[in-house]
Amino acid sequence: MSSIPYSSYSRTTSMLSSNQLMYQLRKIQSEMSDAQNAITTGQAINKPSDAPTLTSAILLVVEQMEAREQHENNLDYISTMLNNVDQAMADVATVSIEAHSLALSQIGITSDEGTRQAEASVVDAQMSALLDIVNRKVLDIGLFNGNSNSGNEAFVEFMGGVRYVGAETNLIAETGLSNEVAYNSNGAEAFGALGYVFGDVDLNPTATNSTRLKDVDGATDNGVRLGSLQLDGDGNTVTVDLTTARTFNDVVTRL
Repeated sequence: MSSIPYSSYSRTTSMLSSNQLMYQLRKIQSEMSDAQNAITTGQAINKPSDAPTLTSAILLVVEQMEAREQHENNLDYISTMLNNVDQAMADVATVSIEAHSLALSQIGITSDEGTRQAEASVVDAQMSALLDIVNRKVLDIGLFNGNSNSGNEAFVEFMGGVRYVGAETNLIAETGLSNEVAYNSNGAEAFGALGYVFGDVDLNPTATNSTRLKDVDGATDNGVRLGSLQLDGDGNTVTVDLTTARTFNDVVTRL
């Protein structure tokens, strides 16, 4: 009896062929979609699976780009703040010059108690203007607060004067440089607000008969120049020699 030789046959069903064809079509469609997306966005890689070996390098570049963008934003903000600080300093200088001119105008025989009283309201307005300037804020950040609480004022009225309550160091920001950059100022460095007075000199002196003439600086801070005075009264001219006067009492006695 003859035997039938064994043979191996590879059979492919219609369903399998159809699935393989659909897989190839989907793959081609996906590749076409990726190519179209790359053309539209200008990016060859849009998700990690597009290039797994390059993902870490791409993420590092993206992180550096985001940091650079933040640094640029910080620089814009710093520029805005410092421009406002410069403007405030210029405004302080303007008001100070006006106050100095006003003070000089009240020195001399053309000024009396009445005119000084009239100008007192101007001085009060100038003081108020200066207080407003040094307490300016931008985005709730005090220009002269230093790194203290931005919600507080830098300068406050205190016992008839003004006291600085801010910090001695400034707010800082990163800009990508080796050192951080300050973007506001403080009362200590801008106006010397934390200065101290040392000594035993009376800051509110009162002249008496025993006050020495050499201790009096005078309105122009040049001291008292001794000499002879000519006084004219009722048509009579009298010369008063004050050369050897030493105190206010000496002057009063000789007059």
